[in-house]
Amino acid sequence: MLDSGVEVDFRDALGYHIAGAFDKVLQIDECHLHWPVINAIRNEIHTFAKAQEWEFYDIRNHTGYLRNVVFRTSEATRELMLLLIVAEDQPERLDALFTHLAGKYPEITSFLWIHSTKMNSSYTDLEPQSWRGTLHITESLGPWKYQVSPTSFFQTNTHQAKVLYDVVRQFVGTEKVGTIYDLYCGAGSIGIYLNDRSEKIVGIEYVESSLADARVNCEFNGLDHLQWYAGDMKKLLTEEWIAEQGRPDIVVTDPPRAGMDEAVVRQLLKLEAPRIVYVSCNPGTQARDLGWLSEKYEVVAVQPVDMFPQTTHVLK
Repeated sequence: MLDSGVEVDFRDALGYHIAGAFDKVLQIDECHLHWPVINAIRNEIHTFAKAQEWEFYDIRNHTGYLRNVVFRTSEATRELMLLLIVAEDQPERLDALFTHLAGKYPEITSFLWIHSTKMNSSYTDLEPQSWRGTLHITESLGPWKYQVSPTSFFQTNTHQAKVLYDVVRQFVGTEKVGTIYDLYCGAGSIGIYLNDRSEKIVGIEYVESSLADARVNCEFNGLDHLQWYAGDMKKLLTEEWIAEQGRPDIVVTDPPRAGMDEAVVRQLLKLEAPRIVYVSCNPGTQARDLGWLSEKYEVVAVQPVDMFPQTTHVLK
């Protein structure tokens, strides 16, 4: 335990961030929450990098080579994507590591990398490069298929994602409506899951790469009544744009942890959609937003869904 008094060396670690510490990573051998092979691959990357004397990234001083390792998996197809984020453009190092891993772990279906010189750890605005395999995995939720790129948002727990989206369908209702707005739509997962509930679905998302997936996902599923728009939500939701798209019968919003911008909430209050279904990953910011929305709306139903069982994300 970290509070046991035993000194922990956070240097050259390949594991998980210490809670509340952006600059400290704890080296672990096994995590029980994902596929067992991911533990083996992660430990092998750590062993290989240490043997090669590669520098692990120091986020305070912005030095080093290895920044992040990201895994994405598909329960439907059993695809396993490995994305390596590095701070220096050294293709010979990538080739050495990926060649080593490819020979040892045939389970890896995609080897991708991103060269990042950013001062923070975000990478969704950067272009992934492929060493081998496709630039996406394919996942299923219910009868619908989804292409998921390394920089697109998609629920990591697909079993619970279906539970969550079934709750959204329940709150949307069984009666088919004219238009649904899908705010912060990501790769279109919720909009596609609701496609039979509306004559028209309009999705808005800030990350363009996510919308590229959303458009492909519509083609995957033979859907032509969903439309996707990229841009800053508070700037896009103008009276002119709303008049062009048609006023929504239902708004579904699934913002990031920061919640909705107050300007977006003000636009929703002007919009006066008969119903808003709010999906949140942060009850604190959701409570704030609901406080703003209470000017014209009241909460009539709430259903928690534990997306991260066996973690501290949901406390009893």
